[in-house]
Amino acid sequence: MPASFRLDTAQMRDLSLLEQGLDRGTRSLARIEAFLLNLMTDLLGGIASETAGAPDWVVRACDAMSDPAALREGVQALVELTGRSHEHVSRTFRRLFGQTPSAYVNALRMNQAARQLSSTDTPIMDVALDCGIEDLSHFYRLFRQTHGISPMRYRRRTRIDLVHPQKLTVSQ
Repeated sequence: MPASFRLDTAQMRDLSLLEQGLDRGTRSLARIEAFLLNLMTDLLGGIASETAGAPDWVVRACDAMSDPAALREGVQALVELTGRSHEHVSRTFRRLFGQTPSAYVNALRMNQAARQLSSTDTPIMDVALDCGIEDLSHFYRLFRQTHGISPMRYRRRTRIDLVHPQKLTVSQ
């Protein structure tokens, strides 16, 4: 299987900036090489350390949360996957990641939402439901806190015309 990486919001933002830099200039081997070099060294260089030093039960639970069904269930699924008490999971997540399990799950949800918005035409309400968030206003609030813009604007900014890749389909 090919390697897959889970990017947090800051890394997604950095990737978006790298991509924009590649799309704005003329296509050349040097620009593509620079893009790939930045991608591999700066962006993906620190990803493996996300759960470094974490107990195996945390690593397994975090990996299992990439399943959309588990993500829809949220913190309850995360706690069940660990096999530990909610309090113990909360203390461990704060110590290891500096955030609550709820914040961790919401970050995963917003990253999934961003991927869906940029790669599909799925209505925003359906994207929110796919992420396990039934309240659309809560989804908008979380998305804006995470990505700095509304889901619709995010979708417009990440859409690129494949026939004419130098031009965005909707103005920024």
